[in-house]
Amino acid sequence: MHRNEEDEEGRKETAYQDGMLLAIAPMYVPMILAFGIHFVMLLAGKTRYPRWILAFHPVTWNILLVAVPDIAQAMQMPVAAWMSVMSQSSSNTAIVIWCIAAAVYERSHT
Repeated sequence: MHRNEEDEEGRKETAYQDGMLLAIAPMYVPMILAFGIHFVMLLAGKTRYPRWILAFHPVTWNILLVAVPDIAQAMQMPVAAWMSVMSQSSSNTAIVIWCIAAAVYERSHT
């Protein structure tokens, strides 16, 4: 593949990603608002959960799962498949972790 073809492929991929981000934004904005508000309420002690459960909150895990690959790349680690998997699945994984933690908490406190 020639350099011009690689550049063209890169532009196509960037355009696709930009288009996808715009397409999924209507779903993510309400989700970010809901989780953000809940995170702040949990910090302020306005929910039935204790503050230690913040360790399992989706905001916490989203930040961790997105930041770890970025930190690894900043430390000059070679790019690996796990980095992409972690950052791409961060929202879904964070919600699953939260659901498990909330279910365990509720089971032990009801």
